[in-house]
Amino acid sequence: MMIGLLGKEPGVAPQESKRLGLRIIEPILDVMGIERHLVETDEDVAISRPPFAKPMKRRVPWPS
Repeated sequence: MMIGLLGKEPGVAPQESKRLGLRIIEPILDVMGIERHLVETDEDVAISRPPFAKPMKRRVPWPS
């Protein structure tokens, strides 16, 4: 699942945002047990690939 953080300020962590809609996303995902990776830079893209590849390889929902 990919969730877009519409209106996120570059370089500002979602939990530090002035916008309530951005501040509550991560806590909601945590409560639901959904692993998350913030992708903001090119380096983040490389880090986020392995978690997405794991469920695709096993053909099971993520997380398992």
